[in-house]
Amino acid sequence: MKNSLRFPAKMRLRLDRDFRRVYAGKQRVDLGFLTIYALRNSLSHTRIGVSLPRKVGTAVRRNRIKRLLREGFRLWQKQLPTCLDVVIVVRPHEPKQLKEYQDALMDALRKLENRCKQLAPDQIQNHPKDDNE
Repeated sequence: MKNSLRFPAKMRLRLDRDFRRVYAGKQRVDLGFLTIYALRNSLSHTRIGVSLPRKVGTAVRRNRIKRLLREGFRLWQKQLPTCLDVVIVVRPHEPKQLKEYQDALMDALRKLENRCKQLAPDQIQNHPKDDNE
């Protein structure tokens, strides 16, 4: 199953403290309709979290955007940079096609990966609880 494109729970950011840690890292790319924050982690995989304020629209619209972003991540997870915690903050916009979200995510994560590589080793976030998963 190692070649599968599953999106297990260990690849998701869910806890408030994880989101706050990524925001505190201050590594971000602003794309207008998305702001993507990233921070290196000590895991062998990238984890993703999505934040959608109510200003984005109705629950139906917010859920659609969230599904498209997660699907874009899931489909391209093998090509995306590893060892990052990523938070995607969505700004109000008309929902885009899956390909547009994928392209935006890939470009932003490559930029953020380069920035995060330049951080000192002591700035890597340790996640001892997740190492066992």
